[in-house]
Amino acid sequence: MATCGSPVLALASQQEGLLQRKPRPYTPSIWGDFFLKHQPCTPSQLLSMKESARIKQEEVRQIILETTASCELVLKLELVDTLQRIGVNYHYRKEIDELLRDIHGSKHEEEGCDDELYLVSLRFYLLRKHGTMSLLMCL
Repeated sequence: MATCGSPVLALASQQEGLLQRKPRPYTPSIWGDFFLKHQPCTPSQLLSMKESARIKQEEVRQIILETTASCELVLKLELVDTLQRIGVNYHYRKEIDELLRDIHGSKHEEEGCDDELYLVSLRFYLLRKHGTMSLLMCL
């Protein structure tokens, strides 16, 4: 582009550059116009969702209690690990505390569990993450 000092020529050369650009392909959003047309929940829908969430929470609590009654160490450890990883462990703090105390209390009852690196590492990870350093001293 030649700049000969005239603002009109400079503007004309810029417009030619704009005309020569190829249009980019337009890809619409995967959301479409969902957020433009979104209607908030009605109070009855909100109550229904809260009731559904409460029912699911009680179902998970029942699963935790059933697992606590079980004697399989792997199920207990993986359940606590899963609850923590998906971020719902704050709902079940008391149950997880009881489960981890049970895991720590029954560590010598199951023979051969110290041979599996997965079980030992998962137990160590959960007890350490739970903040029971005094329990870790006994491992």
